Amino acid sequence: MAVQYEGYCSPYLSSTQIFELKNTSGTITSPNYPNDYPTNIKCIWKVSVRDGKRVKFSMEDLNLKWTTGCYKDFVEVRDGYYSYSSVLKTYCGYFVESAIYSTNHYMWIKFRSDSSFDYSKGFKAKFSEVDKDG
Repeated sequence: MAVQYEGYCSPYLSSTQIFELKNTSGTITSPNYPNDYPTNIKCIWKVSVRDGKRVKFSMEDLNLKWTTGCYKDFVEVRDGYYSYSSVLKTYCGYFVESAIYSTNHYMWIKFRSDSSFDYSKGFKAKFSEVDKDG
């Protein structure tokens, strides 16, 4: 499992891909977006903004396989730097809600697809650095 510093999750790698994003803003997409995403993909983005700030996460487009409980294909957003940080939101299906915010300057984001193919274009999300009171 290699840590990379770009943010492009390759549709051709079957291992978990981890990206460290240390920017004030950026865009995250599923592999092949806006075309169908591949099966058996796991991508993790660790977003870091400046100390004293927090991360705003906005899902701009969402088209994932829907399942009750979002256990097959999903985007999971956590409030912190680690896989065990508190879950802020899990996305699947098509419904896009308002932005969510971390409580600190880190956010952990995972996209996972299972082994069954589905004609879905995936997701596009943006993150940005905001003031703690904003």
